[in-house]
Amino acid sequence: MFKATALRCSGPAWLVGWATAIFLPSLLVAWFGLAPSAALLGAELGDLPAATWKVADDVGPAAKLLLGGLLALLFVAAERFMPRATPVRYAGNMAAGVLAMFGTLLLIPAAYSRGFGVGLTGARFDPAVLPLYVAGGAAAGLVFTYALIRCNDPRRSRDAHTQSTGMIGDR
Repeated sequence: MFKATALRCSGPAWLVGWATAIFLPSLLVAWFGLAPSAALLGAELGDLPAATWKVADDVGPAAKLLLGGLLALLFVAAERFMPRATPVRYAGNMAAGVLAMFGTLLLIPAAYSRGFGVGLTGARFDPAVLPLYVAGGAAAGLVFTYALIRCNDPRRSRDAHTQSTGMIGDR
């Protein structure tokens, strides 16, 4: 069971991990021109932010919710059962992110996967986009772990307190 103080860090860390899992693959899909909606916006570098947003917006809500739920479940499991050593935490959460992505690609029904996986390419594990999704899942684990460690760092909270009060403490 999580305490409120644990949710103070794990909630925002999950949110940025989930956003990474959605937007990084969307950026890569737009960059490589694998989505018809992104291709309509243009192929220049200046068009990439709008194309990325369009690809991410095209992903169906069911896919986003399933991915978010699986990420939360697997991140909690990895944090609970993995050793606390930092490199192991990064590797465990990267694996959790990749597993959540694979689980979403596997479990989402074709009718609900609009703009994602089978809804984007017509194949459940299309080799053209699978590496992009794997990269997104792995990056989600990295971002989640970094955000969690950064939030829980006692030196960071002390420095923030010093800056906000103007008091100089011994470091």
